Amino acid sequence: MTSPVLIAADIDTARLERLLARLPQGAPTVVRTQRVTAELREIQRRRGLVLVVGDEHDPRVKEQVSASGLSRLLPDIGEREVRLAGPRPFRKYVRGALKRIRTQSA
Repeated sequence: MTSPVLIAADIDTARLERLLARLPQGAPTVVRTQRVTAELREIQRRRGLVLVVGDEHDPRVKEQVSASGLSRLLPDIGEREVRLAGPRPFRKYVRGALKRIRTQSA
């Protein structure tokens, strides 16, 4: 069985650490952030985070968490349990992307 995936945006590092503690080591994690802090880099080093850096409205940033971007990053994402964290618009956007992925792979 494939490990779950965490996709998060705009959460503080303490909350990110709590969410990661509930996942198996090595579980794929994608974090969208406006800026990279030393704490975030340390978590990235320990847990292998994929950081998507930039403003939420930047088309290049949005593309990375779109259906095509997530499919390139994790080709089997349609078969994984995905856990989302972050603001409601972000979660809604990613849910829509996941629905498109799952529809295309069905």
